[in-house]
Amino acid sequence: MKKHIVCSLIIGAAVIAAAGTAHVLAEETTQNSGAVHITFAENNNLDISYFSDEACSIPLSTENCRLNQGDKIYASLPAVKNAKSNLYRFDCFRIWSHNEDGSKNELIAKSDEAGGLVWTVPEDFTGTEISVEPLGGFEQRKLKFSTYSLDENLKEIELQGKWLVNGKSKAEVSPVESYKVVFDYSDYSDSHYFVSSTPKCFKNNESDCRVVFPEADSLNPVDTYTVQMHPYFSLRIIDPEYNVMNFIPIFERDAVKSVKKNGEEVSYSAGGNEKIDKLKAGDKIVVVVNSLYRLIGKGVNVGQPVEADGGYEYTFTIPDSYGDALEITLSKRSQEKGEKVSVPEIKNASITLYNKNGVELRPDEVAPDGGEMIKVVINPFSGYYVLGNDIGGKSYEKEMSFSDYKNNIDKIISEHTVKKYLAITLNNNNDYGTCAYFIDGQEVSGTQSVKEHQIIELKFTLAPDSDFKIKREGWEAMWSAFSPDSFTTKIEVTEDMNRTEIDCSRYFDVERKESK
Repeated sequence: MKKHIVCSLIIGAAVIAAAGTAHVLAEETTQNSGAVHITFAENNNLDISYFSDEACSIPLSTENCRLNQGDKIYASLPAVKNAKSNLYRFDCFRIWSHNEDGSKNELIAKSDEAGGLVWTVPEDFTGTEISVEPLGGFEQRKLKFSTYSLDENLKEIELQGKWLVNGKSKAEVSPVESYKVVFDYSDYSDSHYFVSSTPKCFKNNESDCRVVFPEADSLNPVDTYTVQMHPYFSLRIIDPEYNVMNFIPIFERDAVKSVKKNGEEVSYSAGGNEKIDKLKAGDKIVVVVNSLYRLIGKGVNVGQPVEADGGYEYTFTIPDSYGDALEITLSKRSQEKGEKVSVPEIKNASITLYNKNGVELRPDEVAPDGGEMIKVVINPFSGYYVLGNDIGGKSYEKEMSFSDYKNNIDKIISEHTVKKYLAITLNNNNDYGTCAYFIDGQEVSGTQSVKEHQIIELKFTLAPDSDFKIKREGWEAMWSAFSPDSFTTKIEVTEDMNRTEIDCSRYFDVERKESK
């Protein structure tokens, strides 16, 4: 007669149940001569083999097994074969002694997730019937949520938000059910806009401020959800000649003829210090000014104007920058004759010229003499740096004659490319020891703003008295005698690493130490 055993187990505060019914496979026979008859219960969610030796080379029969006092039972590493969820886990073997009256006594519940010795029949055991029962269960699925924006140094700034799972505010879901995650950013509708998400969202509804993620099922789950937001930009139009005492706003004198955002006219009251709000990176701005004026950009590259509508039209986009104030300033065009100052356009940066007294040389002003010394500054927008700069920082800055500037500015631009800083997150988590990262000798962690080809040094140290060792081969194994418990390597930053995570575990392997 077959026996049916329904398994349940409590781990910590969570109750988890073995899926299905465990069935006793063996019927008692007299084929073997051992004094104790062993039956092996089946768990429908686990694949386990049993052996009589530590090397797991001599299998035990699960249909007819008898052992003597002192004999041992070993098991292979239990393989999970649950078809409902990825969160089923083997937990332990429970050993029962069965009495003649049909009752049973629990002898031991031994946790052994790595496989190996299950049980030794005690020398003083007087019973005749033992059953081995493998137990497992489901862990509760715990979801992690993160909402952030980046500051001017590309450091993450945590934001609060409303995360909904199946329409409810909770972070735990059933391990065997599908679920849908939605992020509600209505609290930030006036201050931030949606940039991206991990995983990629199904849709982003700006009208109701909701980011909807694809439904995840129990076998293909997503446990971590991240949303990046960005503060809206404001673009100021500054008229330096405006004076609140004479009440002459720029629109009344027609200095600015029109402003459009993404093809639509921008409407706001006239004044000397206007502002366009709720702009996003990539928004296209078109400003038409009176023919007597020109625009100078700060934080934006307004480019070269074209004649249009009785004046000049400037077309530019809002840059993907952080922290900088975005401004366009009205300036009167020079009416003087002679050579004018010419400043070329450069992507993601501005070029500024200063005379020997430190005064900015504005485009279209009368140029200084060719031999006069000026200072040339290439100042990148926030989040960018100048490659091959001469002053060790992120900008280019050099003094030269005005004639040298005219003759060499194209070469200077080509040799000092403007590059975007890369944002890389350094993951220190490791189950076997501690990971530390260093840039230019300084220990760093979390999200870092780095340059392409910059070197990050990774140092891993095993936990004290660890049962594991760092796996090494060839010459590396020979040199490991000098530092057996640590590993160091250098990681060169490449452009494809932008906005990715460096996991220290990818750069080395560990293996269990040989038993002595």
